[in-house]
Amino acid sequence: MLSLQKYAMISGVATLLISNMSSVQAETTGYDQISFMSEAKTEVVNDELYASMYQKAQAKTAKALAIKLNKTMNNAMEIAKAYPNVEVTTGQQSTYPKYDKKENIVGWTGQATVNIKSTHLDDASQLIADLQNNLVLDNLQFGVSDKRKDKIKADLLLKVAERFQNRAETISKSWGATGYRVIKVDLNTGNSYYSPVNSFSIRGATKGAGAGAPASQNFASGNSKISVTANGVIELIR
Repeated sequence: MLSLQKYAMISGVATLLISNMSSVQAETTGYDQISFMSEAKTEVVNDELYASMYQKAQAKTAKALAIKLNKTMNNAMEIAKAYPNVEVTTGQQSTYPKYDKKENIVGWTGQATVNIKSTHLDDASQLIADLQNNLVLDNLQFGVSDKRKDKIKADLLLKVAERFQNRAETISKSWGATGYRVIKVDLNTGNSYYSPVNSFSIRGATKGAGAGAPASQNFASGNSKISVTANGVIELIR
């Protein structure tokens, strides 16, 4: 469901697209219709980190395995309290039996995961380093935070609406028309991540996380391209 802010934004763009057009209320003829696309895009530095870490363990009984995994997860959540700017949640947890040749259960294997998300990259990287004493870094990605992405897309929507109108006017003049009417406009947004260029380090663990921390490691947050396109059809007015 659209928020009031997004609804107002889209309504404003729609108003801009139909403003200053000749004979908008006239019926379409079905002739002299031209389709085209306009685009507005920008490149921004990724400001949000997403990571998942896990522990895999084995035990003789399912209960002993659960105790071991829960202890590790609880310890991870306790360490995470030192980083209030980082969102940490428990993820998937799975257990499955281990069988011998006679199909008897001889043990249990399990895995538990924590998910990390933050726009404070330094804090998140330090937390990851702290947790690597007991957890394995499974996945690390970067992107643009929702709040920042919404603001960027709002600006791009206004730009693409203006470009659509300008191109429609250019097309109508090039074909010797006196004006145009919009038949249809579809607005689409998208974003893509590509080669990282912005580096930061995941440092060794803090004193509170224990000794034996992994060595400092450099990561790059990279950039994302955010775009908004307007695919539309106009009819020339003769």
